[in-house]
Amino acid sequence: MILAVFDFDHTLIKGDSLFQYGLFLFKKGGIRIRLLPRFLWALVKSCKGGSNESLKLSYLDMFIGGIKAEDLRQLAGEFVCEVL
Repeated sequence: MILAVFDFDHTLIKGDSLFQYGLFLFKKGGIRIRLLPRFLWALVKSCKGGSNESLKLSYLDMFIGGIKAEDLRQLAGEFVCEVL
């Protein structure tokens, strides 16, 4: 069974779970530095009223882009056990 849980009101963890996931992934293996400028540009655009969706996509791409689905499942399990 697959379960998706969304914590909109910070009842499960304190703070933004996407940020926590990125921090967890950074500690596990770093980021793809070559994608940092793209993320920073998306951040600037978001601050000026741009899309938060493109910001989140570029953020996640820095950490999980190109990783095999099986490896992501393992990392997600570790994230749940270690962080959540």
